[in-house]
Amino acid sequence: MFGGRFVWKAILAALMLFCPDVADAQSSKDTPVNAAWSAGFMVSTLGPGLQISYRVLDWAVVRVEGSYLSIPTDGLTFSLQSAGALLDLHPFKSGFRISGGLRYFEYDIRGITTVNENNGGVSTPNRFRVEATNSNKAAPYAGLGFDTSHFSGGAYELKLGLDFGVIYSGKPAASVTNLDSPGEDIQTQLSKIVDRYQFLDFYPVATVSARLTF
Repeated sequence: MFGGRFVWKAILAALMLFCPDVADAQSSKDTPVNAAWSAGFMVSTLGPGLQISYRVLDWAVVRVEGSYLSIPTDGLTFSLQSAGALLDLHPFKSGFRISGGLRYFEYDIRGITTVNENNGGVSTPNRFRVEATNSNKAAPYAGLGFDTSHFSGGAYELKLGLDFGVIYSGKPAASVTNLDSPGEDIQTQLSKIVDRYQFLDFYPVATVSARLTF
């Protein structure tokens, strides 16, 4: 019996030596296959949303995501909807990634806000209807992140991801209407609104995601 085992081991060793394909097949059994797909949820400065990704090369992943955000502030409502496709490059074939892509990106700021104006030493409240949005709806994105969904483990595992980046959304386009004094010049208030949301030209993105591989 011992001799039979020795013979079979000798035959297997010879096959692996002279037939590389057999050796590759044996080693592939011992090497876990990383997941090609992953899907899950994300929480971001873009709002809560969904993500799905697919590894197209050993070092490249295509990711599609969408999100929605709505925040009330100072009588105004800031709402944001975003969706897009990203290409994640993993230069070290590990979790670190460099990402870039194009997104449909639209924020909308609207509502009525009250401003106390000083007229001859008298404080007079004026209500203004404000509407503002970004000028660049097809917005480019660039960022860095870390995610091992396609580079560690196999299928049906929960993976966490982290991203930091920026979206160029363009200058805001705004309109202001004075509801209490319609005939008065509203250029000052319009300039204040545009200046207030000027930082949205380059919208900061920070994202944490949890995805299931398959």
